[in-house]
Amino acid sequence: MQKSTSWRILGFFLVSLTWSLPLSATTSEAIFQPNSVDVALKNDFEAWWAAAKKNDAAQVAKFEQQFANHPLFPMGRYLFLLENLNTTQQQTIVDFINTYPQLGLSVRLQQRYLDTLANNQAWSHILTSQLTPSNQQQQCLAKRALMANQPNQLPLNDWQNFWLTNLNLHTSCREIERHLHRQGLLDSDALLARLKLLFEQQRHAQVPSIIAMLPPQEKGWSQAWLNLVQQPHRVNEFNFESLPAHIRPQVAYTSLVALSRTDPEQVLLLRQQAPFKSLLTPEQQIQLQREAGLRLTYRFDEQGWQTLNQLNDYAAEEATLIWQARFAIRYSKWADLARITSDMPESLATQAQWRYWRARALTEMGDQQALALFEQLATERNYYGFLAADRLGKPYAIHRTADYAITISQERASALIQSYPSLHLIAALVDIDWRINAHREWHHLLNIAKTEDFYDLAALAHAWGLHHLAITTLGQIQAWDALDKRFPAPFNQTVIRQAESQQLASSLIYSIMRRESAFYPQARSPAGAEGLMQLMPNTAREVAQKQGLRSFNPRDIFDADINIQLGSAYLAELLARYNHPVLAIAAYNAGPSRVNQWLVDLNGANSIEADQWIDTLPFFETRRYVRQVLEHKLVYDFILANPHATPITTYVSSQLNTIEQNTDANDWIPPQRLSSLMTPVTLR
Repeated sequence: MQKSTSWRILGFFLVSLTWSLPLSATTSEAIFQPNSVDVALKNDFEAWWAAAKKNDAAQVAKFEQQFANHPLFPMGRYLFLLENLNTTQQQTIVDFINTYPQLGLSVRLQQRYLDTLANNQAWSHILTSQLTPSNQQQQCLAKRALMANQPNQLPLNDWQNFWLTNLNLHTSCREIERHLHRQGLLDSDALLARLKLLFEQQRHAQVPSIIAMLPPQEKGWSQAWLNLVQQPHRVNEFNFESLPAHIRPQVAYTSLVALSRTDPEQVLLLRQQAPFKSLLTPEQQIQLQREAGLRLTYRFDEQGWQTLNQLNDYAAEEATLIWQARFAIRYSKWADLARITSDMPESLATQAQWRYWRARALTEMGDQQALALFEQLATERNYYGFLAADRLGKPYAIHRTADYAITISQERASALIQSYPSLHLIAALVDIDWRINAHREWHHLLNIAKTEDFYDLAALAHAWGLHHLAITTLGQIQAWDALDKRFPAPFNQTVIRQAESQQLASSLIYSIMRRESAFYPQARSPAGAEGLMQLMPNTAREVAQKQGLRSFNPRDIFDADINIQLGSAYLAELLARYNHPVLAIAAYNAGPSRVNQWLVDLNGANSIEADQWIDTLPFFETRRYVRQVLEHKLVYDFILANPHATPITTYVSSQLNTIEQNTDANDWIPPQRLSSLMTPVTLR
């Protein structure tokens, strides 16, 4: 098998391993070529997988011999076993799981095998496998196996307690639930107690299975309750006298809670009218006022503001104070905002966001106390700290310290790889560009690795071009000052080329890319966005046409160069459309149609300061997204533009030695201040 450049770069980590490969001289820049693939190795490995899918025994045997001493061997065997999840392979499967207990492959194989046995109702094989259950689903499958083959050994009392204390049961537990009921261990009182808890916590999907086990005299009103919370607009016409007296208050309350999602105005009216006024407790009245008030305030409705204003006089909570504050921010109610922030508990008041807005309110009121708040904030590296620094005309506090330089030695890297066998596999998966599988294996590694090893593991991930994993790993140990690995600059030539072509700042492209995918080329979001800059397929296709990419294929979205080209072009298009960076960034996340609607929803205001608009956006995700992109942009301005900063590409060498770096970050004044991006949002 041919050894690629990227594989040889990894070789220095592996000198003590039996499968270590010849080393060759390379440059630090070469490590920033994560798409460099050992094509021959990849082809051989994928041919092995193809043979496994065809169940070609001769070819499988040939490849198993070829890869016998290679770190990809467990991956190949895993893929073969996935194609043969049957009882004839049980011992082979169990042997694999026991041979590679530290690999995420074993965890996934065990789950897939047990699922297959359950689907085939091969309960005896679940028992004979003697695999240790690793989650609730597997525990239930093991108990179902006992129930089918050795019912007298099922610890019913233990499972009765488990059922009573776990509302969120996996579907695999449903048969055990029914078995407990048949054995008389779940009587009507237990079922009704669970029913009430499910309604209270709005877990309506689990209610039908409980209703099915209730005695006939309890089924009718239980089903009526479920129908009502599913169609709460009918609550005003519902006959509560048809229900048992003891259950009426809870039915009334849960139905109004459900109604508050769609018609909070009606809830505020109904809670004061018969029969609800007599059915609801004072605590339930307050909770309904809170629910309805919050729902209205999410829309920046004046009635919501008045409702929460009244409520906070006697029953303030964090959520009500936060949304009252957002309403005050949206409509520049500075005196009210100062009052609200002073009423916040310490857990809120000490957060950067609310210190900033208290200072803003005091400034607008001419109160000199604002200066001390801004001075304190300006020492912090975050969005609000940068805004405070701009208010004071001070440099940004980047806090890039030498404590977080790359200091991992060859010996330390080798020791880590010996301690965690999955690193052998991860390195090999990177070499054949099977990064999704490397990604899965790394996340399993973080579940079993020692916390004290996380920083050095992040250094390895960074060196291997797995920047998203380095960022995740550092986040778990809160190594916020490790800027050079938390804010890498891969794909440098492509970013520079597209920045020049689209007349964008490289730092803005990098900040979008980091926030969207953390530099994971195969990233996919639940909404369907794909690649480094997380483009929706339709958007990518449209932009590709505008860019003249006539041969664009949907799979091209995972090509780093193409994705950066399309993402940069789309960002430039949004900037041209809105003529405001904050609006363009918000539209990149939430879509232009939503941003257009949010501008319409400003309720007649001609303009609003950008910081006010950002912090009062209806979507939590978009509020956070815009702040983080702006914050990341300034960090990248520092990393890429500071004349005293060490270029990011020098931070990984083939020796991973300590590198001297500038620590005088507090003297940095960027070429473009955050305030220059925060011009008022104006309606057109």
